[in-house]
Amino acid sequence: MQTLMRMRSEAINQDLATRPSGGISSEKRLSSAEYDFAKSYIHGVYSGRVASGEIHISRCVGISSSHRPQKPNLIDTGVGSIPLVGDAIVMATISWRGEPYEVSVSQTLEYGGERSYAVHCLGLSAGATSAKELLDHLLKESIANSPYRNQILQVSWNPMSQRAITVKPVKIDAQPLSNIILQDEVRGSIELMIETIKHYPQLRTSLRYLLEGEAGCGKTETTRAVIRACEGFITVLIVESTVDVVQLFDYAQLYEPSLVCIDDLDIQFGDRHEGANREQLAEFLTAMDGIRTNSVFVLGTINRKQYLDAAASRPHRWDAILKISGPDSLSYLKLIKQRCQNEQITELFTPQVIESMASKTVTGAFVVTLLKRLELSRVLTPERLNEDFVLMTIDQLSKGFKRASDGSDTPVGFGAN
Repeated sequence: MQTLMRMRSEAINQDLATRPSGGISSEKRLSSAEYDFAKSYIHGVYSGRVASGEIHISRCVGISSSHRPQKPNLIDTGVGSIPLVGDAIVMATISWRGEPYEVSVSQTLEYGGERSYAVHCLGLSAGATSAKELLDHLLKESIANSPYRNQILQVSWNPMSQRAITVKPVKIDAQPLSNIILQDEVRGSIELMIETIKHYPQLRTSLRYLLEGEAGCGKTETTRAVIRACEGFITVLIVESTVDVVQLFDYAQLYEPSLVCIDDLDIQFGDRHEGANREQLAEFLTAMDGIRTNSVFVLGTINRKQYLDAAASRPHRWDAILKISGPDSLSYLKLIKQRCQNEQITELFTPQVIESMASKTVTGAFVVTLLKRLELSRVLTPERLNEDFVLMTIDQLSKGFKRASDGSDTPVGFGAN
């Protein structure tokens, strides 16, 4: 039986028609992203923003909602050199292999309010018999020249949108991997992923890691370090809310390679026996079985593996499940010196202070928050900055985080995991 993902994938990419109509014509259904990229690429070649030695475009017009032909309406994405085209329809006259073709990229409002997207091509001469090949070429090049390629994209769910998922370029603040306290085996696995991403054109394989650890132990910071190390080598999709998993992986598959980063899998999918979103869970399992993820890297995080459905955390769905532990007493000073260059503050971390932190099993995120508080005190109330003040601050933060952790007796960090 075909899976839901495969059926939806084939529906998006099928070649609908190759029929004679004066010349040879061809039509392909598109995803919403392919629709945007195709319009952008066609206008990019026409305007000279994109160099192409294989096609020449002599005419490119946009068709607005009032059905009037006009100069294409351009939308600056803020990244790359190719703007998106806002018009519902783009029509172009293209010369390819010495023969003329007419190409249109359009959207249609279907019954029930759903939108469908397609690209059409018609040969304009007896020799223009390669309409299908031209469409294949256009789609391949439009994705390769997408303004979002090799960018960091935030993916969110928009139930009011016809496209369901929306993306926007973002910048992230990340530490280098060398600044993050990790066990040697975890660091080695993370470095392997980074090198595999950087050498993907030669290796042609992807990795999928599940990072497990308590809140504040450094899971999110490790993910950000991977993104920082691989920026420019891969398209990164940061998932920050519940999304349609099929659409997410379909979109990721457009880029080669791509990295999907999903925080808190145990919260998003949970356990089917504990009221989890079963449809979302089933689609995620299908995606992780590798049906369409040959070029898609995955970094997922969970607080505790037992909170995630057992089927979603089986080894065959992940190349590694990496347990990330918080820093121990031997690592606190190293972390403090990495994150704080002010000797007046670092000298306050006496053996007694370190012992207090270790007894409370504070996390790396806790340490970062503590340093921030001490830096503010250094500027605003320097007369209070001493060992007793540090110990008091540790106690206050620890008690506050315990109360904020839903009644748990385990102290948690602040901010990102």
